[in-house]
Amino acid sequence: MIVYPPPVTMASRRGVHPRFLKKMTNIKTPKRQVVQWKQTNVEHGVVIVDEKQLLKLIKTEPIEKYYELDPEPFATGLFANVRRCRSLETGEVFAAKFSSRARYGEDCTQEIHHEIALLSLCSPSPRIVRLHDVFQTSKEVIIVMEFAPGGDMQTIIDDNLVPFESDVVKFVQHVVEGLAYLHHRKIVHLDIKPQNLVMMGDFPDCDVKVCDFEISRVIVEGLEIREILGTPEYVAPEILHYEPITLAADMWSLGVTTYVLLTGFSPFGGETDQETFLNISQAALDFPDELFEDISDDAKDFIKRLLVRDPKARMTARECLRHRWLASNRKPNGTAKTSSRSETISPPDPARRVGCSSCPPSTNQKNLRK
Repeated sequence: MIVYPPPVTMASRRGVHPRFLKKMTNIKTPKRQVVQWKQTNVEHGVVIVDEKQLLKLIKTEPIEKYYELDPEPFATGLFANVRRCRSLETGEVFAAKFSSRARYGEDCTQEIHHEIALLSLCSPSPRIVRLHDVFQTSKEVIIVMEFAPGGDMQTIIDDNLVPFESDVVKFVQHVVEGLAYLHHRKIVHLDIKPQNLVMMGDFPDCDVKVCDFEISRVIVEGLEIREILGTPEYVAPEILHYEPITLAADMWSLGVTTYVLLTGFSPFGGETDQETFLNISQAALDFPDELFEDISDDAKDFIKRLLVRDPKARMTARECLRHRWLASNRKPNGTAKTSSRSETISPPDPARRVGCSSCPPSTNQKNLRK
């Protein structure tokens, strides 16, 4: 089936209120716990969290005991809404995602716990949005996460701007570092796209982090996972053909994302999802002069090595880190070619937008889940 994620809006940026600058001595932030799990705890790519682990991780006290919530959510959807919240102890701002445990008459608590388990494992990475707290009521699970004040990267495209290549290569470097961290732990994200890459400050002088692990899966050796998961323009061809999911699916999505960030256009986008899926299946890639005249050959080679029909032939995250395009960016006096473009682009259809729950993106885009 096709799941339509929540329509969301940009939230205003506000500083820490003076009354939070002095710590409140009668409030203590809950100690952060880490979910411990092994491959034997994984079923069909989903982590089954042990009951004892949950008791240590999840707070049953009201969230209001530790955080002050914004009165209105900055993102809402069928089964979740997201609010800004402030720690009563420090005044630090977070994003609190309120997820309904019941969906279409079924108890989906286990799926939410899976997302929490992955966030918990990956939070130490500087390239992954950090999990801070978890609360649970009889009807909801509340995930308190790091807040991304810069919004998601799709907002740059939606503002009709083409980022400089020198900025894109830096952002892609951050994403690849995040993917290398995930893939080392056999986690495939399955929804890499600009909407799930969030900026931790003002563009372009900011770090980028990966968010939204709702449809991520854990790859266990010897067990195949076949599901239709992802976002139409970014999904890998093998997923559309119901072939086993591998870590290489993320590398395809990274290739599409890099193309989009450099040009503002999708390499396979069609007038309909069916046309888009056909284009993806054929993997017919081109670099129109009007879009790539100022883009370096290294950048195009980077994309070519990712948008390959055969998953085994794609670069891995670690191989990406050694590619000339990213390697030149890391040199102190790197000579990576950069774009000098400042023209605007035709905006994508805003009705196809969706962002993660850590930042305030806007409008709506549909995801695949079958």
